[in-house]
Amino acid sequence: MEPTSIFMGRHFQERYDEEPQVAMVMPLLEGLDGVEKMSKSKKNYIGIDESPNEMYGKAMSIPDETQNKSKSL
Repeated sequence: MEPTSIFMGRHFQERYDEEPQVAMVMPLLEGLDGVEKMSKSKKNYIGIDESPNEMYGKAMSIPDETQNKSKSL
């Protein structure tokens, strides 16, 4: 959803005497390939139920230029 749509929703809430909700907009987390969004269906994710060794291996496979973006999220 576009941030503009989210903020317009707040406008309509105020207009109809409803309390506006807080909207948080964040960029998508890139997957292990550093190109596509992180997605289980694309098999480029780190699952929380995976073994520590598997998580570590996947984390180490993330391209260096992508890691800085991931850290800020």
